Amino acid sequence: MVRRVGFGSTDDEQTAPSTAEVTKSRLDSGAQPQDTKPISGPVRVFIVIFIGIWLVGWSVGIIFAVIALFMGDDFSKLFLIFWIVLASGGWLFAVKFLIALLRGKIVHRGSKRRKTTE
Repeated sequence: MVRRVGFGSTDDEQTAPSTAEVTKSRLDSGAQPQDTKPISGPVRVFIVIFIGIWLVGWSVGIIFAVIALFMGDDFSKLFLIFWIVLASGGWLFAVKFLIALLRGKIVHRGSKRRKTTE
């Protein structure tokens, strides 16, 4: 015999949805996001200018980190190598996004629609 511990009545146990059903319904409702419109013209121009300026500063930071890499002690070298690798990855992602904006590719404001299998 298993003893059930917790709050709630056992009368409507048959009609209450299970945790898996509740989770599935929440995931299904999130499958079609409402905000999937492409970025409009003026917003696209602002983002291109902002990311362009941001990338210039980001590039200068990476260059200074590479210069400091050759002038630091062992611990700072280890940290700088780690930081440069992560910063370069982010820089490449931002450049890819900027190129997509400049080429006029569709960039959504929200998350992309997931394909449903209904």
